[in-house]
Amino acid sequence: VYRNLARIKGPFEWEDVSSAFMTSHEHFHDGLLLKALKAEMARRELRKCEAILRRNGIEVLRVPESEASSSSSGEVTPALVADDLHRAVTGSTETGKRTAVEAVEHVKNKSEWEEVREVFREGHPECYNGDVAAAMKAELPLADLLRCERMITDVGGDLKRDPSSVAQREAAMVSSGEGRSVVVTGIADALYEAMEGFGTDEDAVYRNLARVRDAGEWDAVKEAFLMGHADFHDGDVVAALKSDMTKKELAKCEDILRRVGVELFPRIEEAPPAVDDTKVETPATLRLSAASVPRKSLAESIADGLYEAMRGFGTDEDAVYRNLARVRDAEEWDAVKEAFLMGHANFHDGDVVAALKSDMTKKELAKCEDILRRVGVELFPRIEEAPPAVDDTKVETPATLRLEVSAASVPRKSLAEGIADGLYEAMRGFGTDEDAVYRNLALVRSADNWKEVTEAFGMRHAGFHDGYVVAALMTEMTNREFAKCEDILRRV
Repeated sequence: VYRNLARIKGPFEWEDVSSAFMTSHEHFHDGLLLKALKAEMARRELRKCEAILRRNGIEVLRVPESEASSSSSGEVTPALVADDLHRAVTGSTETGKRTAVEAVEHVKNKSEWEEVREVFREGHPECYNGDVAAAMKAELPLADLLRCERMITDVGGDLKRDPSSVAQREAAMVSSGEGRSVVVTGIADALYEAMEGFGTDEDAVYRNLARVRDAGEWDAVKEAFLMGHADFHDGDVVAALKSDMTKKELAKCEDILRRVGVELFPRIEEAPPAVDDTKVETPATLRLSAASVPRKSLAESIADGLYEAMRGFGTDEDAVYRNLARVRDAEEWDAVKEAFLMGHANFHDGDVVAALKSDMTKKELAKCEDILRRVGVELFPRIEEAPPAVDDTKVETPATLRLEVSAASVPRKSLAEGIADGLYEAMRGFGTDEDAVYRNLALVRSADNWKEVTEAFGMRHAGFHDGYVVAALMTEMTNREFAKCEDILRRV
């Protein structure tokens, strides 16, 4: 908003912008630009907008001081802000008193916000256990909450749950005889608070997971989460963590819980083979049975290693690279694929190539391809088209041969067709050669030439993204890469 306002040079241009806003966005605040600014920006932000416009000679935005701030009561202290917020969240705001948004506007820095929290905690312990952040999140309208959060963040504060009020509440409950189960509920609630809404408070997640003392208590936390927050990821705390945390963050969660003997993602172990109690083993039979058990082949070992590296949540890319580097030739790679199919049919239908495609990024797959190419293996072999059939009944003579290969009789590929084919080759298969895409787009000479390219692409490669070259580029390129493609074409 600030950048765009700074681009408006003078009152006449402001009128043009306002008219354009009315024409293009009539359903947004009735197309009134000033109305939209006042509705969407906080008072502090509006003052900055006013200053930017005034620098360019535009005197259209007036941001009045609030009645409360200009009253005879003097400076608005953190204690007054806390009282105003209490009135706002309890629905008892009186005429002429500050709203929650107006109250928060008077917070100038982080230390003042912390003082507001402290005053609220001591003065209103009955309101959400004195936690002003929890009270605001629960009681304020979403629009007011977001504006308050934005202003608090601007001064270095936050609206995270107050850990001291949670600890006080739990201590009081435990001392009253409700026991450790109260702490379990507190952990479940705190995990929910850390993950719900916009963004995740990872540090709060780690802190609360560290409060779990053993596997039994973790089961109780999961049960409390299900009972208290059934509408959040169906009450499944593990599913919530999976959804809200990155792989690296989840690995840290796993480490925290493992210290108390808890597996966040427990593996299902296969049942051991049944023991035949009727069989009496002697030293001789033991030696015989040991010799008769075939050792796992190298191919099976590689297949199992790849499966272990990709199974479960997250992929161990280094383990994938190490196991692929053990493949010695194309024949052994075929054996690995066969062993993977036989041993892990329930994982990507036993297709190791499909598993790699699904679990690895394009860059990681390219590294896998490089590793296998060193031993003559193509991870994604291309299907070569069959050569055209030869008419054996036709008798070729030197004259007819010269006629058939003459430049006049063989149509040359047009520039548009060449570009279309180049783009297709750069995007076909797994992975995209972005540089080849850029090179081919740079060959386009004009808008008409680009139209010819799109038509040639549709005629020659109808089976690839239905022959739509723009759809192919949008699908195969990242947003940044696609923007570069646009820049290249805009030059012509």
